[in-house]
Amino acid sequence: NIDEKEYFLEGEYHGPQKYYYANGKINKIITFDKGIETRIQKFDTTGKQIFEYRMKPGAENAITEVSALGKKSMTYHFDRNYMQGEKIVFLPNGKVMTAMRYINGGLDSVYTGYYPNGQIRAQGHYVQGSRQGRWTYFTPDGKITSVNYYLNDDSHGTDTVYYENGAIEIIAPYRSDDRHGWFCKYAPGGELMYKYHYRHRFLVGYTYEQADGTLIKEIPVENSEKAVVIKNYYKNGKK
Repeated sequence: NIDEKEYFLEGEYHGPQKYYYANGKINKIITFDKGIETRIQKFDTTGKQIFEYRMKPGAENAITEVSALGKKSMTYHFDRNYMQGEKIVFLPNGKVMTAMRYINGGLDSVYTGYYPNGQIRAQGHYVQGSRQGRWTYFTPDGKITSVNYYLNDDSHGTDTVYYENGAIEIIAPYRSDDRHGWFCKYAPGGELMYKYHYRHRFLVGYTYEQADGTLIKEIPVENSEKAVVIKNYYKNGKK
C-alpha cells in the first residue's frame, strides 16, 4: 500500500502532500506553496473530512479552521508559537459565537460571547488569561441576568442577579471567591426576603424585615460549618 505521496519544487515541498491509512483511505493532505504550508486537511478512516486549516499565502500564521461541513469554524493567528491577535469562533450558521484577543498565548482582551440569534451572551475582560473586573451576562433576548466581578478568575466584589422583569433578585458580596458581607435576597416585587451575614464564607448571622418594614436585630449563627436551619418570614407572618 502507498503510505504517502510527496511533491517538490526546487528542493522544497510544493503542492498537496498526501498521507494514507493502512486501508488505503486518505489520512491527511498538507498543501505547500514553495515550502510554506497553506492548507491542512484531516480525514477519518472512512475518508470523511474531519477538519481543515487554511493559512494565507505569505502569512502562514493566519489560520482558518473549517468544519467537516465545510463551514468556517475558527480564525486565529500565531507568532513564534504563541497565539496572537484576534481569535473568532463561529457557530454552524456562520454567526460569531465568541470574539477575543490573545497576547503571547494568553487571553488579554474584551471577551464577547454570542447566542445563535446574534444576541450577546456574556461580555467581560480577560487579563493574561484570567477574568478580571466586571462581567455581564444576558438572556437570549438581551436582558441582563447577572453582573459579576472577578479578580484573577475568583469572584471578588458585589455580584447582582436579576429577575426576568429586571428587578434585583440577589446581591452577593464576595472576597477572594468567598462570600463576605451581607447576602440579600429579594422577591420579584422588590421586597427584601432576608439578609444573610457572611464572614470569609462562614454564615455568622441573619436578619429579615418585620411587618412594619424594619429589620429585626441580627440573629447570630454559631458554628456555621455544621448544618443550620434558618426560618424566614414574609411581612404577613408566613414562612
